Amino acid sequence: CAPDTDCVDCDTFRQFESCETCINAGGLYCWGGADASTSFDYCNSPALAAVVPALCIAESSGTAYFDSCEISPQCNLQDETCVYPNDGFCDAGSFCAPNSDCVDCDPLLEFSENCFVCIAEGGQFCSKGNGFGRCNSNEIATAFPDTCTADGGTAYSTTCQADVCEPANDSCSYQGDGECDAGGLCPIGTDCLDCSPCTGLRFLGCEACTNADGCVWCGADAVCAPEGFPGLESSVCSASDFVSTCDSEPSNPFPDPLFDAQNWIYDMINVKPVWAKGLTGTGIKIRINDDGVDSNHPEFANNFDLENSCSTGHLPTEPLSVNDHGTTCAALAAGGGNDVCSTGIAPNAKVSGCAILVEDVDLYEAANAGMRYLYIDQATDVSSNSYGTSPCQVINRRR
Repeated sequence: CAPDTDCVDCDTFRQFESCETCINAGGLYCWGGADASTSFDYCNSPALAAVVPALCIAESSGTAYFDSCEISPQCNLQDETCVYPNDGFCDAGSFCAPNSDCVDCDPLLEFSENCFVCIAEGGQFCSKGNGFGRCNSNEIATAFPDTCTADGGTAYSTTCQADVCEPANDSCSYQGDGECDAGGLCPIGTDCLDCSPCTGLRFLGCEACTNADGCVWCGADAVCAPEGFPGLESSVCSASDFVSTCDSEPSNPFPDPLFDAQNWIYDMINVKPVWAKGLTGTGIKIRINDDGVDSNHPEFANNFDLENSCSTGHLPTEPLSVNDHGTTCAALAAGGGNDVCSTGIAPNAKVSGCAILVEDVDLYEAANAGMRYLYIDQATDVSSNSYGTSPCQVINRRR
């Protein structure tokens, strides 16, 4: 052909195979249709996509060109085009179009561990027995009802039924650890307390617990359990401490929705009288030496100290967050008094982070650097230190 023809095949943007590289280069990305044998994904220049907008649909059975790889909040339930539906991984925005893979990208899936939480979040629960199941939105459950049975369940429901379990014959060796082990570490039909729908409600507080049928609450240990269950006692709760109604006058001085579930901590260290005096950490600087702190978490929107943070224990750059241990410690110390999660002990204190436990960083050097930084640092009043070394790394160093 002539040098200035065959525009589609000669489009230089075709070299970018992934959505991210395509968009970053300034192109538009076309996701193929659901039939992998007749469709494929590719990148085109904006100029070509504007001249031939139907090219994506005609050539690849795709939907349309996209200028972003972000997942669309509106999933196209009527025209599912993802090649990898219902595989347990959200492929929208990576292997599939942003508005596809509706079942796997359903945000309510995160509430699959507990039926009552699922229903409270406005979803439908697919029970697979003995505490296991999946949570999906009403839209997904209605559009794809077979998803439940294909996953080993019975049918989607808007009500919760307690699984059959006999506490008197419970042989599970891991009772009371907060994890439902029936069907996993323990036989099906055991671990009655941990597999009860009530147990998962402990993180939502007294009201969520007592509003559920047959559940009672002990605020001293933040325990939600089935009413009349044998052995209700915990380390700080006796059977008489469990209640079916919550206090009419909440003791929460902050608007955090999960304050009640953490109330036992505040009572244990008697911090409420301190708060009542107006002492909430103002002017105090807390350092978290750990695996990093998520500086973008809404709990630290008003009190994260980026200037006095470091990435490897000694560099004053934005902290890395490999896991969530450092973020959790920071939240316990200085989580904001806001409408997110719960409240830290000193919600108005400033918190900084040093990511000492990070990949590709020598732990010996990082720990030493962190300690040097701590000793000479004038910007820290309180430090929380969680770091160590890997046994395998120690052995390899000795070799």
